[in-house]
Amino acid sequence: MKLKVGSKEKERKFLQHLNKYFEDPASILPDCMDKGFLCPFESYRKKIDATGNYEKYSRSADQFLSALGETKKIIESDSAPILGFITTPYGNVEYAKRGNADPAVLAGLQHYDNEIWRMLAFSSLAKSKKARVYSSRNFYLASCKNSGPGIEFFQDVFEEHGIQHSVSDGIIEIGDSGKSMVVTHFSGQAVRIYENSQGSTLHILIRHFLTKDYYSDFSISSDYLEDFVKTVPEDATASYFNGKIDDRQMIKKIARHRIDEAVGQGMYVIGDMCYTDSDEFISQFTDDAISPELLRDPVEEYGKGIYLETGSTRKLLEILWQKSGDRIIKKMFPDMDDGKIKSLKGSPMDRIESARKLYNSDEIESSFDVEPWSKNAQYLVDLLKKYHKEGKDNAIREGERMLTNSPIVKAIYYGFLESVGETENKEWMFTPNEIDLGTKMKDLIRELLTNVSEVNEKIVNLKSYIP
Repeated sequence: MKLKVGSKEKERKFLQHLNKYFEDPASILPDCMDKGFLCPFESYRKKIDATGNYEKYSRSADQFLSALGETKKIIESDSAPILGFITTPYGNVEYAKRGNADPAVLAGLQHYDNEIWRMLAFSSLAKSKKARVYSSRNFYLASCKNSGPGIEFFQDVFEEHGIQHSVSDGIIEIGDSGKSMVVTHFSGQAVRIYENSQGSTLHILIRHFLTKDYYSDFSISSDYLEDFVKTVPEDATASYFNGKIDDRQMIKKIARHRIDEAVGQGMYVIGDMCYTDSDEFISQFTDDAISPELLRDPVEEYGKGIYLETGSTRKLLEILWQKSGDRIIKKMFPDMDDGKIKSLKGSPMDRIESARKLYNSDEIESSFDVEPWSKNAQYLVDLLKKYHKEGKDNAIREGERMLTNSPIVKAIYYGFLESVGETENKEWMFTPNEIDLGTKMKDLIRELLTNVSEVNEKIVNLKSYIP
């Protein structure tokens, strides 16, 4: 609490404000939904209606009545030179003091016409008897028997603050995409908040609730990985209640917390899915670059849980690579020399692709046991190797680069172009005789391009065309 001396003009206006309250002192009382015997709000109403002699309450043990009497004394003295300031969950609020009443209760009563601060008049009642007050621009309700304000109250608050929302099966929904969490009032009213929400919904909402313990009245849950981890981080919850983080940040912190918990327990998480079985986890990776079967031992030997945003084989390999990378390549290419494996550079997928090219190149090289019988035949062998190692386009370019003036070499190249369907706009390079000879060889060349394992056996069929 802070005190200061106000100006005479400010003092005059404040006294006028308090005088107006006593024209209808019952206006400070909310409508209790649980009216009946022993209802404190109804008891206050009777006492206010029964007498205008409120000064007698100034020494009451009941803080509301004490504040009522003390405020009446201020008016009767026609003086309020000392003003106090207190910090509340609803903001800083000013009040006049002349006695021992609770400052928060005084501030609430003296701001009877403010939809938020008026609730403070019952802050002592909320602490001692667990009463609750709900206040918005169109509702002023109370409960002394654990009643909630109803869905219309929640909607009124959201409409007042410009929060777009909808209702589905009795649940209020804010936002419509991404992960979500559910804020549930003890009365059962639930608010589902999605990740694309732009505000801090709970912090705004609780400004309209007076209760002994907000943490008991509101709970937070999320269906993200809920079958495996149900907890919500306590530090994030406190920050969210206090408005230090918004809806989106809170949802992200819940997700991060549950991911960390699941991974810490040795589970595997891909996006919104969690797996406790390594085989089930591995089956989610279907990249043609590597068989899921090859991932089983590295995943199990990793010894910890794993989190991936998506089922990316590339990302999984990056996690596993330091411990198991060389062994993965060795399993994929059993005959590859260890020195070559160590020499591979780049990302895991780059290394696998480089290993595949080296392995294929070695395999192709070993498939060509045939000894070229002439320089012309050597051109054919080099062209076939280039095709099997690096593909059609590189073979076409390399074949043209290696061309000589030999009519036989040029006929071989034309036959190759015909066999891969790429003669268009290239006929000008060849004479009619070269085209004729190449056309005769194209079917035999196509067979050599189709299956590298048959090259040694079938290349001899071209000896009759290639001296």
